[in-house]
Amino acid sequence: MTEYSGRGVEMDVAVKNIEFIGGSISIQSEEQKGTQVTLKISLTLAIIDGMNLKVRKQTYTIPTISIQESFRINREDVITDPDGNEMILVRGRCYPVFRIHEFFEVKTNITDLAEGIMIVIS
Repeated sequence: MTEYSGRGVEMDVAVKNIEFIGGSISIQSEEQKGTQVTLKISLTLAIIDGMNLKVRKQTYTIPTISIQESFRINREDVITDPDGNEMILVRGRCYPVFRIHEFFEVKTNITDLAEGIMIVIS
């Protein structure tokens, strides 16, 4: 067994579920560049309520059903653990901070958390 075991089975389940609802999935992969996954589904299934987020010229949509809350942060609520991971303290609970521009490798001039919006998702 390797660290990659099971990924093909998981993707097979995803493909079968997409095809079950009448959609399709295509995967294009280029070594050293990454992988692009394209899902095609019926327009009626694609219409969801969501919050659009813009990072430079990229737009991302988070389904509103997944959003617990959104707010502007206080810098003093952000902490960094010994491994360098950012966390935010919200009403006594600690949550990891994922910066969309870093996750999707989008270059932006705005990197200060206090200039953006924090979104807690489930």
